[in-house]
Amino acid sequence: MKVGVKGKLWRILRNIYAKVESSVLLGKSRTEWFEIEVGLRQGCLLSPILFDIFLDDLVREINSLGKGVVCGDRRISILLFADDIALLAESKSDLELMLKTIYEFSLKWRFKFNLDKCAVIVFKNVLHDPIVYGNCVGTCSCGYHWSFCNGKYYPILYGIRILTKARSNMGRVWAMGLKSGHLSVKGGICLWKALVRSIVEFSAEVWGFEAWPEAESLQYDMCRRILRCSSMTSKEALLGELGFYFLSAWRDLKKLFYWFHLRNLPDSRILKQAYLMSSRSTKGKSWCSKLKKVLNEYNLAHLWENPNTVFDYAQNNGNNGEAKVNIHDKGVWRKYFSKIIFQWEEKQWKERMWKKAKLRSYRYFKSHLRLEKYLSTSTYFRGRVLMTAIRSGSNQLCIDVGRQKQWKEAQRVCEHCDSKFVENEVHFVIFCAKYASLREKLFQKIWIISDGKWKLQNHSWHDQFLILVNGTGDTYQMLVFSAFQGFLFQAFKLRGV
Repeated sequence: MKVGVKGKLWRILRNIYAKVESSVLLGKSRTEWFEIEVGLRQGCLLSPILFDIFLDDLVREINSLGKGVVCGDRRISILLFADDIALLAESKSDLELMLKTIYEFSLKWRFKFNLDKCAVIVFKNVLHDPIVYGNCVGTCSCGYHWSFCNGKYYPILYGIRILTKARSNMGRVWAMGLKSGHLSVKGGICLWKALVRSIVEFSAEVWGFEAWPEAESLQYDMCRRILRCSSMTSKEALLGELGFYFLSAWRDLKKLFYWFHLRNLPDSRILKQAYLMSSRSTKGKSWCSKLKKVLNEYNLAHLWENPNTVFDYAQNNGNNGEAKVNIHDKGVWRKYFSKIIFQWEEKQWKERMWKKAKLRSYRYFKSHLRLEKYLSTSTYFRGRVLMTAIRSGSNQLCIDVGRQKQWKEAQRVCEHCDSKFVENEVHFVIFCAKYASLREKLFQKIWIISDGKWKLQNHSWHDQFLILVNGTGDTYQMLVFSAFQGFLFQAFKLRGV
């Protein structure tokens, strides 16, 4: 039963919207007031209520169609949040009927849809061939067009759409200072997480169980830009220097957090009812069946039947020895899942690293999947880039050039001295006579800046190399890194690079 707005209440609303004006605050200055002729007052407490009243009739009309999907003991046709509308249907014909209804409602009440933000997402439990759209006009003959607003909408593949947006944002990050070298590594990582990775992980709680090599390639590309390294740099070295996981691991982590959230919802919530339906499904393509595979992959299958086993972790990690742990504590679960996935990723990364002959020197000093401290030096960034090249094995030394030309290792001898030794990273840094003067100055500088603690002349070549490329592990470490990066810059300059 509808009740019209009349009398005093109507006069109040009419007076509130008789003249709506706004201005823009720029620093400490304010623009001139300008009139707003469309929409509700921004920031007004009454605006959300008025908007809900305005859309209430639309919800009623959609629900009256009797379409939608069954979830628990109810049928869901439409979901709304602020000015976003999501329609749910079991078939193409049902969805087009609902689209027609909301389009007619928009004509009646004079509002428009942003067509660039509208899309159709199709969920199927079976793999299908790539979508090929026909040149349909008026009537669809290919079966991949949905009629709306006297036009056509295409079920754009979600992964392609967000990947395109992520690449666009990665280009923006590159222009923000990575290209020029003015942006620090940590700044680049923060922008990657906020502007790029956040896009490819959006709503990953409910999708992305399969491998997504295109997204992984995007991350490798970003790693190369942050480190400013060669396109030939090993993927394991890229991840290792920055301490990055596979993107699939981050998606799995989000799913596990979401699973914890779903388990703790009251049964009356729609989300919980959908979860319970999925958990009872006998089909192997349901969300819960796929989540079980994720749990099994990380050896966490026991949590599905008995989540209380997380107590063992909580009591031994960060609980200060207390016996009582709240099983519903989100922090406990986050620490638990994060630790398990980190250990898994580091283990897999090490196994892949040991299979790469190119990383022979890298394995010599790199054993943990973590952000390296030398990347935080404040010296000229080209020295830091050269240090990354030396550590990762993708540089212009004969060992790397010969590998690309498929020379035997014995043929990759140093062309800058008479030693006839293979020019690998150790030879270049410690032994090559061409850089003896620079090396002597480097060792002397390190002895001075460390107050006499590190006199590298008294150490073996093995320790000298490790100290220079991997750090001293004390308060002098960043100064030693900076000095070594200066040496690399001068040495490569001497080579004519």
